[in-house]
Amino acid sequence: MQNVILLEPHGGLANRMRVIVSGLWLAGKLNKKIKLIWNLNSDLNCSFEELFEAIPNIECIEKKKALFMFRSTFQKPLLKRLIIKCINVLVSGKYVVFEDRTVKMIMNKEIDIVALGKSNKTLYFMTCEEFGDNHSEYKYFIPKPDIQQKIDRQCNQFNSKTIGVHIRRTDHEIAIKLSPTELFIQRINEDLAKDPEINYFLSTDDAATEIQFKMLFGDKIMCTEKEFSQNSSYAIKNALVDFYCLANTNKIYGSSSSSFSYIAARINGIKIENLKYN
Repeated sequence: MQNVILLEPHGGLANRMRVIVSGLWLAGKLNKKIKLIWNLNSDLNCSFEELFEAIPNIECIEKKKALFMFRSTFQKPLLKRLIIKCINVLVSGKYVVFEDRTVKMIMNKEIDIVALGKSNKTLYFMTCEEFGDNHSEYKYFIPKPDIQQKIDRQCNQFNSKTIGVHIRRTDHEIAIKLSPTELFIQRINEDLAKDPEINYFLSTDDAATEIQFKMLFGDKIMCTEKEFSQNSSYAIKNALVDFYCLANTNKIYGSSSSSFSYIAARINGIKIENLKYN
């Protein structure tokens, strides 16, 4: 088996991006190539190639049948750990397979991923979590020209006082509970009372919320035209436009536990404040 990092990111757009960025960071440390398994499903039904330009050192591949047999190398029971290791080796070389629980161990410095990468030809990450400290690799994500044009057109309307607002709704129970709509309304009212020249770019996955804010704040709210869905490539492309528009604001008011908010803030290193109940 060749010297490679297999990445199979789960979840939505921001979750997948942070997995890929972690893979790029690790590949640079280990001089390995990356093979990316980009599943189309209800979380994100749009191919990588439709969203981004090709990234050097990354090859998109289909998931082979053999890969379905792999299990996480790090199992607590010794016997189970040995059995899993044997299965992974028999399938296709010596693999170290990580899932979310083990990835957290990497970030907590309980596992030295660089050392493991040097002693194992192939690493297989199947996760929605990040596993590296260096995030300058976000620069390698370049939206396709048609998407970038929409981003530029929207960002040209921003000024130095534009604040990004990301209100996550629909299927995100934590964001709905801890970052309710009234907190965003309250903060915007407070901002405008201090400085009426502030304006906002609103990104939300809920049509009713967008309508509500436009009615409350009028031309102080900017939004992109979008389809409120995750099941079409058009909707995912719109979400990517929103993502980079948020990244180009002065700062972001985000939703609790939503990776979309804080990964957008990382793109250009801007401040993020999650509006939530303590």
